[in-house]
Amino acid sequence: MTTLKGQGVANFITGLIGGIPITQVIVLNTTNINGGGQTRMASVFHGLIMLSCWLFLPGLLNLIPLASLAAILIALGYQLTSFTVFRTMYRQGWSQFLPFVATIITVLFTDILTGVIIGILAGFFFLVRGQNKVAFEKSFNESSGIHRISLGQFVSFLSKGSLQQALENIPENALVQIDGARAEKVDLDILGVIRDFRDHTSKRKNIRLEVVGLELQQL
Repeated sequence: MTTLKGQGVANFITGLIGGIPITQVIVLNTTNINGGGQTRMASVFHGLIMLSCWLFLPGLLNLIPLASLAAILIALGYQLTSFTVFRTMYRQGWSQFLPFVATIITVLFTDILTGVIIGILAGFFFLVRGQNKVAFEKSFNESSGIHRISLGQFVSFLSKGSLQQALENIPENALVQIDGARAEKVDLDILGVIRDFRDHTSKRKNIRLEVVGLELQQL
């Protein structure tokens, strides 16, 4: 009954102010759409029906066997299942497919909330991993002896740890060039890492540092 009350009131108000979501449950969304809902008024009527049931028919609703409701949910959920979705997610790469599969498996063996949390954590892991790959590139030119770190187009705080590690691994008495010419947005945490390397690590390890494409006053 709490679910009916919450969804009924929320969807009714959301529909009145122009909200798009019909409900937070995908199975109920599908039922609404299959019933002919095409405009925002579908959300209003959906909320009115649920609110009316909560106010006037609570006893009747409690008489509905849970097995019947479960069968309806299973049938609708099966109709929503499509191998095309799995194939599409797989083609988008492991960074998309693995969180997708992890979410499904966790939901099946635990509950929806746990599954969503696991899916978010898995997606965040791949986000950090991908960000570290494109945030900067480290190279070494043997002829000139220059260790070069080229920053990517966008460098967020997620790459702070990997950049610190890359700078810390540079040997003593080295020549280092940090190239930010391609960077359009560099997080303040990243600038802080470069500043600390310039002011402390480079002096401690006798490293000659050249910063290109980043204004020194930013640092």
